[in-house]
Amino acid sequence: MTFIAFLKKLRIQHRALPSFNVFNLETVQAVAAAASIKHCPVIIQVSEKALAYAGFESLVTLIASVWNKTKLPLFLHLDHGKDLTVIKKCINSGFFTSVHIDASDQELSKNIKLTKKVVDWAHPKGVAVQGELGTILGREGYKKLMAEKKVVEVFTPLEQIKEYIAQSGLDYLAVSIGNIHGNVKRSKGLDYARLKKIYQITNLPLVLHGGSGFSNSDLRRVRQLGVTVVNIDSDLRAAFLAGFAQGAKKTGVADPRVPLSLARDQMTRVAEAKINSLAF
Repeated sequence: MTFIAFLKKLRIQHRALPSFNVFNLETVQAVAAAASIKHCPVIIQVSEKALAYAGFESLVTLIASVWNKTKLPLFLHLDHGKDLTVIKKCINSGFFTSVHIDASDQELSKNIKLTKKVVDWAHPKGVAVQGELGTILGREGYKKLMAEKKVVEVFTPLEQIKEYIAQSGLDYLAVSIGNIHGNVKRSKGLDYARLKKIYQITNLPLVLHGGSGFSNSDLRRVRQLGVTVVNIDSDLRAAFLAGFAQGAKKTGVADPRVPLSLARDQMTRVAEAKINSLAF
């Protein structure tokens, strides 16, 4: 079964996979441990910044090596790809299951053109492509638009969905329905009415970025409306940093392995909880 066929099966079952960001040995180990404990596949995703930080070959081979011990399928994904050179390298590497081409800040015609370009590179290699329609903001950008009462302007435009999918050939779609990057206090909930309409317009698997900070009930609700992938980063970072700070307080600079181990363990517990909310 292909990755996309698996996601479509999850859509029918109203289940979802968490997509966890990683950037070093301990974060990869944390996610691998959580997936192994729950006996559940997850998506491992890396950003362009993570690849630059750790080194492309170093990070992807590290992920493959650690994941091999889980006996679970490796779903490796490039998150928010904007640099076409990096996207093409991921596709040609033989490690990546899917890539995200984020041209959501472009006009529809340019978004379609760039997404189709990536699809044409990826599909012959058996790599799936995630596209994005509507803009998923960070905290400051969202606050500004909220203050100006313009936030709906960046939501996924319903009237463009069919054209974007048909002309680009993408495999699954990231949506903007009030989700925000970063772990922020949310003054307003998700636009479930818009999500329901998107769900009715397309049978493609849907992706919710900015999945940190949501309640279990929110996560379970989006599963009922076609969301089969939820990206989790900020909640994992918060757990990692809290564990590291706790360990550093205990040991000072005597042994960095202690805070790194505690950071990993804290992150594992959060990842387990996210798997419970989404996959079961």
